Amino acid sequence: MVTSIVFNGAAIAADDTDYITVTVSKRDGAGGSAVVLGTLDSRAANNGAITAFVDKAFTLSVVAGALGLWAAQARAINLKTQEVIGAEQFYHARVSAASSHTVTGLLLGWSVTSIGGATDFQVKHSTTIMGDSTSDLNVNQSSTIYVLAGQSLNRGAGGLVVNPLIYITRIDQPGTTAYVDILYLKPRAVDAGEW
Repeated sequence: MVTSIVFNGAAIAADDTDYITVTVSKRDGAGGSAVVLGTLDSRAANNGAITAFVDKAFTLSVVAGALGLWAAQARAINLKTQEVIGAEQFYHARVSAASSHTVTGLLLGWSVTSIGGATDFQVKHSTTIMGDSTSDLNVNQSSTIYVLAGQSLNRGAGGLVVNPLIYITRIDQPGTTAYVDILYLKPRAVDAGEW
């Protein structure tokens, strides 16, 4: 929804002979006719004089629906996320057997909760680090972490961990459920022309 349009530039006196008119319109990108969003007219009876480098508001359209932006038009304006690294994402899984859980991105934190019995797991990352290209590089100090029944273990990322992997190595009793949560930053695709 367009809520305002302003002009900010050199001064223009209100003059019914020597004046400017500016019209801002939108198109649907499919060959449709232009729809006026707002107009600026420096004649005294309309928007009047413009003070140098002070916002001068356009007169917005009063036509029903004219100020709305459809999805295709929003893409044309190319609104972008301000996050350079990526968008914060949350991975959640509920499992009852040994399993592997990996995401693509930068680890922010993780949690494993075990209900009904104990769960063993490992936290790893699957990137190449100093020539080690195996996906078996442990993030935690010990090779396996043990979570008691009804307990939860969680931790924020203590360093740069890319493409984290949580591997449930063993669930010790039938009926045990493990809940795996991973908070991470997912890389954002770079738009054409960005660098």
